[in-house]
Amino acid sequence: MTRWLVALLAVVVVLAVAAAVLVRTGGDSGGPPAPRPPLAVDWRRAQPLGFDWIGARNRRFSEEELHKIATRFSLVVLDKAHAGANPGDEDADARALVALNPDLRVFPDLTTQFLPVKHLEDYRRLGFQDRWLLRYAAPLKDARAGEPIVRGEEGHKHSSYVDLASPEYRAWLLGVAARRLSAAPYAGIALDNFKRLDNTPERKAFWTRAIGSAHLRA
Repeated sequence: MTRWLVALLAVVVVLAVAAAVLVRTGGDSGGPPAPRPPLAVDWRRAQPLGFDWIGARNRRFSEEELHKIATRFSLVVLDKAHAGANPGDEDADARALVALNPDLRVFPDLTTQFLPVKHLEDYRRLGFQDRWLLRYAAPLKDARAGEPIVRGEEGHKHSSYVDLASPEYRAWLLGVAARRLSAAPYAGIALDNFKRLDNTPERKAFWTRAIGSAHLRA
């Protein structure tokens, strides 16, 4: 699955660059981008560089929060749980932040390796198919063959792994990334949990048993 992770990252970077060019050139019209209302703040007092991975669970940012974020940071990632994982609300907050501070670089959080179980229904509304969930190839401990592979306990961190070797899933994920980049003035995509399944000997042993060495290499 490693080479598909590298390929996915390369395509997302290309999408981010293309989106940036469109924003700076005003899109297909060839004209300048629409002016954004300036924020009434002394930028000399703002921090020269600041980063945060930020979000308000189950709601959008308040006006006060938007102002603080725009004045305190130069780069922010909107957490995947921000605004209840509602892409439309996340995009609206991204537009509001960049309107307040045009120099602020905002990134949406796109999970690649697994998806929160409690947000699967939100992803299904975006076209996600359950057949893309990564499943046990054979019985392992208390799990049955064909059962989705999950991590974490019931609750916020309970997540289900996805099959990055699936061409259909990769195409869907790239489509989601492209739609997010066109929906708001994002600087790019933050690929969350972007790492190998077999990055430690213990994990390699587990995943070899869970899905087989051939699938792991894919």
